Amino acid sequence: MIMKSRVLSLIVVVFVCGSVLGGESLATTDSGDNAALLYLKAVEQYEPTDDMINSLIKLRKGDIGLNDEIKEFVQKNKCVIDTVVEASKIEKCDWGLDKSVNFDMGKLPLAKIRGIVHLINADAMILAEKGEYESAMSRYVCIYKIASHVNGSYIVSYLVGTHLNSVANMGLIRLLSDMEINVKTLEMFQDKLSEIDSIGFSIEPSWEFEKRMTCSYFTLENVDGLAKDLGMPEIKEKVLGENEAFFAKNRACWNRAMDDVKAAFGLGYPEAFAKIEQVTNEVRKDVMRTEAPLVGLFFPACERIYSLDIKCRNEYNAVKAGAAVYMIKAKSGKLPDSLPVGLPVDLFSGKDFEYKKSGDGFVLKCVGKDLSKDEIYEYKFKVKD
Repeated sequence: MIMKSRVLSLIVVVFVCGSVLGGESLATTDSGDNAALLYLKAVEQYEPTDDMINSLIKLRKGDIGLNDEIKEFVQKNKCVIDTVVEASKIEKCDWGLDKSVNFDMGKLPLAKIRGIVHLINADAMILAEKGEYESAMSRYVCIYKIASHVNGSYIVSYLVGTHLNSVANMGLIRLLSDMEINVKTLEMFQDKLSEIDSIGFSIEPSWEFEKRMTCSYFTLENVDGLAKDLGMPEIKEKVLGENEAFFAKNRACWNRAMDDVKAAFGLGYPEAFAKIEQVTNEVRKDVMRTEAPLVGLFFPACERIYSLDIKCRNEYNAVKAGAAVYMIKAKSGKLPDSLPVGLPVDLFSGKDFEYKKSGDGFVLKCVGKDLSKDEIYEYKFKVKD
């Protein structure tokens, strides 16, 4: 029963992602001061081949380096980059979603925006290679702003925003490793970090939106419609003959579970993960007892979503801690023997990162483990001679 619930939940997520990632509809508005219009213009302009898409992903992951083909492609798409950079400077971003309609995500072309961010990352790497560090840094600031603009509706849009932030986080670690280490350059870098700190990004708006919109399905009419959209008659079979009390129980259970998970976000990672796992297990028990089966069908993979949130924010903490280490190197001529006090901490443990000098730089290692993957992360920084 649990496995079937997991499969059905995944199908629901794929349904939502399909409408998000494959949507071609464009938002319209009378306002000229709307970042979404420029993003959509860039999406229309950007036409990469599958091979180039794969190359940019490999470049981001560090599987390949910059090459002439990528550089030429980036140069040919400068108009796309310029359009997106301009969009990122605009505060308002209205995608024209009709939030009274469930899963109205066709106007949010997240896959294409994600692809453009990989293009921007390549451009930042090219700028860094030329020694234009401030311009490269500005590209990453742009990516954080794009992430903020796509966040705020469904959880899938938050997850894409988290991916974009992670692209920027790892890009900043790479940029620090490539930069010439001097006080002036690092002061510029830290000023840009202060700008990033001011950009709002949180899981809570998407969590609340998902809670409200999914709960709206828990009526006989809407569940029937969803079953047709998904081609899943088993959903309809689960509610056949049920009355309003059945749907009210599902709504109450759903809201309680979503609220309990949200409350856990404010705890330290190990405590929060344990609480979220407890809530998830309770939901599964309800499904097994057939008391609130709709909740189990729609309940998100909360432990994984929360761990991705912590992982992304932890990467950024490592960037800030790493920048402080580089500043010590710039001022003293050598790396410190230990981390200075007061730096951003490892969010998986709530403790300072473990710091170790390496042959070509230093490593910041997490003390705590990503419990959703049973993995401990470390961040490697190189120092130019």
